[in-house]
Amino acid sequence: MYENLRHKFINVQAYKYDGTLYRQWNGVKLIFENDNYVCCLLHKTKVLENDGKKWVIKKPTLWFFSKNYFFNMTITWKKEGLHYYINLASPFFFEDDSIKYIDFDFDLKIYPNKPFQIVDQDDFLKNKEKLYTKEIVDVIYENIITIATKYQTKETIFDESYVYGLFESLIILKEINLKELFDED
Repeated sequence: MYENLRHKFINVQAYKYDGTLYRQWNGVKLIFENDNYVCCLLHKTKVLENDGKKWVIKKPTLWFFSKNYFFNMTITWKKEGLHYYINLASPFFFEDDSIKYIDFDFDLKIYPNKPFQIVDQDDFLKNKEKLYTKEIVDVIYENIITIATKYQTKETIFDESYVYGLFESLIILKEINLKELFDED
């Protein structure tokens, strides 16, 4: 099912619209790529914030970068189900063994048995006036509708059976184990 597992380590860099690097993930494992997404695994991944703060992502998390839309999304499998965190962001590009993208300060969370939750909307509204063009704002709003539609229709990465299958493949390949998935944070 996932023949093109690549298992190469890369970095991911998130920039603000003004070009400032604000967060970097080191040791991200590139898992596979298809026509629609690049899928990575965050597992024991080191994170560096622009203010110097460092931390490690301990719980195995899938990270999908859309090739066709303005978002990327992390999915974590916890005891109660899948936790989606969606960043409205520019299309990504590869450079110097890194995935790079611009974060647009507007995020969505989807947790089991809870409605969509908007995150960082205040940052987006503040920056919307001084940083973003009308075209970028329109694209962001269009992509929110696209995300909601994909979630409602359970398309690909919003199909729980597909996502659980990916996690199960990683368990079979011994990239992660069940204990790591369900250990308390």
